[in-house]
Amino acid sequence: MIEQIFKEGKNLVGMEDYQIRGWHGFHNHMAICMMAMLLITKVKLKNSKEKYTAATIKKIVNLCIKTKIEEPQLAIKLILEQHQRYINQLLRNQKKYKT
Repeated sequence: MIEQIFKEGKNLVGMEDYQIRGWHGFHNHMAICMMAMLLITKVKLKNSKEKYTAATIKKIVNLCIKTKIEEPQLAIKLILEQHQRYINQLLRNQKKYKT
């Protein structure tokens, strides 16, 4: 479990992407990464029925920040609509190449 958390931290919140020369900067970077991981964990636990992955939660948070959406459910709806459009486009392309 600990290894999975560090793997998600490195891949999702940039835990290993620091370019800092001092301990103070390193600790600040790690604190921000840990807060991001705490947010992801809280959202996962709060929405345990939906089985969101950490990557999905990151996408939801990024969309909320970029578009200033205050309700995560609206961001989730937008992401699902975008995903459905993507699937529909793949199906149209598949039909086009079969005929």
